[in-house]
Order: sequence, then structure tokens, then C-alpha cells
Amino acid sequence: MALRETILAQLKNLTEVEEVHHLHFWSLDGERHVLTAHLLLRECLPIAAQVALKEKIAAQLAEYRLEHTTFEFEFPGESCRDH
Repeated sequence: MALRETILAQLKNLTEVEEVHHLHFWSLDGERHVLTAHLLLRECLPIAAQVALKEKIAAQLAEYRLEHTTFEFEFPGESCRDH
């Protein structure tokens, strides 16, 4: 399985996440890699829970040594502005 698909599967398996879309994974120069994604959450989470989820994601993806990651949390009933 390609790395992008492995990361996608890991994000989809998070209990807090309903859906993952707009996932983009690329390399800046063959050594520094970037990842961005929109994560639709199963429920609205308080700020502390959002911070904890970001830390959980960072720990889970640490083995890939990503140079830069950006995750946009979307909440139930919220429309993705990029759809």
C-alpha cells in the first residue's frame, strides 16, 4: 500500500473522525514531505478535545517524519467550503 493510502487509512480509523477528504500528500524536494487534509468529525468537540486529537494525530503520524502538516476540522452539519 502506498504511503498516502496508509496515512488515509490511519486517519479514517480515528474514532473521532467520520470522513477524510481533500487529502494531499507531496514532497517538497524528495526528502521533506507535506500533508494536508480535511477531517469531518463525528461530533462537535470542545477545544481541549480538539487539541488532544491534534496531538494524537501527530503521534500516530510521527513515524513518517512529515515536515509540515495541516488538518482542517469540520463539524457535523458544516459544509466543506472546498466542495
